[in-house]
Amino acid sequence: MKLPIAVRNWQPATDGGAGADKPTIRLAAAAKRMVRARIQDRWRKQWDAERTAQPTKRLVEWPNKKMRSMRITLRHFLYKINIADSDKCPYGEGS
Repeated sequence: MKLPIAVRNWQPATDGGAGADKPTIRLAAAAKRMVRARIQDRWRKQWDAERTAQPTKRLVEWPNKKMRSMRITLRHFLYKINIADSDKCPYGEGS
């Protein structure tokens, strides 16, 4: 079976399909996902490089979202709907 010329000469794009002079257009969701991944990667590098946090590292392998943002979502939500007086953590450790 003989393949068409377009199939025989096909080569994958090395730059994702956009030319060097054209900006890559991404959906907002994809852009947000890329930004979040870069932020998490930077957090991971800082976490791994930290030398004084060994006791904490023995307790938790990786800080969760609440630890990274220092925000307790329920308390913040209650503050937004005027049920709590403040969005601050009652122990003064976060917001």
